[in-house]
Amino acid sequence: MKHILESCPLFSGIEEKDLEGMLGCLSARKEVFAPRQMIYLNGDIIEEVGIIIEGEVQIVRDDFEGRRAILAHIGPGGVFGEAYGCLAGTEIPISVECVRECMVLFLNYHKVLTTCDASCVFHQKLIENMVTLLASKNVHLNQKLECLEKRTTREKLLAYVNQEKQRQKSLRIKLPFSKKDLADYLCVDRSGMMVELKKLQTEGILTVEKSWITIGDELYVDQ
Repeated sequence: MKHILESCPLFSGIEEKDLEGMLGCLSARKEVFAPRQMIYLNGDIIEEVGIIIEGEVQIVRDDFEGRRAILAHIGPGGVFGEAYGCLAGTEIPISVECVRECMVLFLNYHKVLTTCDASCVFHQKLIENMVTLLASKNVHLNQKLECLEKRTTREKLLAYVNQEKQRQKSLRIKLPFSKKDLADYLCVDRSGMMVELKKLQTEGILTVEKSWITIGDELYVDQ
């Protein structure tokens, strides 16, 4: 578990020797969830921040007609709940679903943001990391909005691929989720999205192989 925590942005700059004492200070607890099990449901009140040790989770939102939108996909070392844990007594407007069997480390949010009586040397750094993490999540949300504001499914696909190209620093990118979940993430019809992917392949712009997309012509993707 230590190597996952060391890669987690919440613990950036915190020495390994401080991890064990820190987890005790933050009332850390571990819990295992089965595939498709809901960790949190829309309307829950949460007081903890979750860190993925193993597996994957999705942040989802369902509308009144049952349509699902995927807001984020989080893997090992990723954090969730940080935006809502600080809002005491507030019901969350989203759900957190386990994609594959996962182990989650939960930390008491109040203790993360409040310096303890022991004046642990790592605590100020932890608070700084939390602020940085919140800012990073805000940037990610803005990037998603850039995709959603596009008018057509094709434009949304190309905007998303371009963002992943920059994030993964490669012309061959790996999708973090299935095609169905990609459609939910982009808020488009899956059948229509598959038609557009086939057109993009025919035009030589993209090559799709299972969960991999290879960019054939950057000129189109960057537009």
